[in-house]
Amino acid sequence: MKLSDLKCRKAKAEEKLIKLSDGDGLFLHVYPNGKKLWRMSYRHAGKQRDLPFGPYPLVSLLEAREKRYAARKLLLDGKDPAAESEAEETAAAQREETTFAAYADIYLDRLIRAGRSEPTLKKSRWIVEVLAKDLRSQQLPDITPRDVLRVLRVVEAKGNRETARRMRGVLSAVFRLAVIEDVIKVDPSAPLRGALLPPETRHQSAVTKPEAFGALLRAIDGYEGHRTIRTALQLLALTFPRPGELRLAEWPEVDLAEAVWIISAHRTKMRREHRIPLSRQAIAKFEALRTMTGRGSLCFPSIRSLDKPLSDGALNAALRAMGIDGATHMSHGFRSSASSLLNEHSAFSTEAIERALAHGEPDKVRRA
Repeated sequence: MKLSDLKCRKAKAEEKLIKLSDGDGLFLHVYPNGKKLWRMSYRHAGKQRDLPFGPYPLVSLLEAREKRYAARKLLLDGKDPAAESEAEETAAAQREETTFAAYADIYLDRLIRAGRSEPTLKKSRWIVEVLAKDLRSQQLPDITPRDVLRVLRVVEAKGNRETARRMRGVLSAVFRLAVIEDVIKVDPSAPLRGALLPPETRHQSAVTKPEAFGALLRAIDGYEGHRTIRTALQLLALTFPRPGELRLAEWPEVDLAEAVWIISAHRTKMRREHRIPLSRQAIAKFEALRTMTGRGSLCFPSIRSLDKPLSDGALNAALRAMGIDGATHMSHGFRSSASSLLNEHSAFSTEAIERALAHGEPDKVRRA
């Protein structure tokens, strides 16, 4: 007698396995622990075989019958349903290994093993997991230049031209890994050189006149907010690192006895160790800071937690609280201020200034 959905639902577990037949080899196995599983028994090439169809009620009676019908058709064609099922699972696993997502994970893993900085990892992960989400499930051999251009144009259309440009570079790096392993023959992003609008040139807002810079320093000295933030802004003015390098600074990097702050290569934009000589004023600021944050490893921890650094926006928010708007000066602007003011002073060589700013090439336009 064929099964009904009511009979399947009401089937009770007993001490031993129960097999309820629906005919033509299909059984609902009811296990002592209460689980119910569809299985089909059949013979192929003289051997008794067993094929699982999934748990009930996740796989309904109707679906189990459809699976049985498909298996019977394979048997009529001289094929083994179990072998065909295993082959499909293997092929699916292989397809999963050649998706964009799979190679994006390989790319990210290589960045980690290469010691790339956390901000770089975060941006790359954001690009391949969020911005390129429409590519993730696609098979690499199926991805065309048009597919890549489509996801890039979505970013570009929002006005993020520079992000779109960087995104093409990251996607290309993922595709090149697949080319090396012969998963694809060519990088589908390669024909897109010049297809995107050029990034708009943006200069960091910065105070570059001596009198105005003096007023900025006085405003910072008079800041009545959190002392850690005030000290961070003062040290940006005295040492002009990139704001991210300062926010993530750790006490082992700061050698007050030798008057030097050594930022390790993995934390710098240029991937080179950066040694910052400390003036007596900077030393004094670090000494005062140690009394506030020296219990932890971070020089500039979050106001709420010693284990987390100051946020990206904390420094700029403090400047806004002083009445200094974003069009006038931002935290990154201290580097432009230093470059402009020091280059106008005949006592300092251009090469020394560029080294102090940890720029890549001295002959490039002096900007942070």
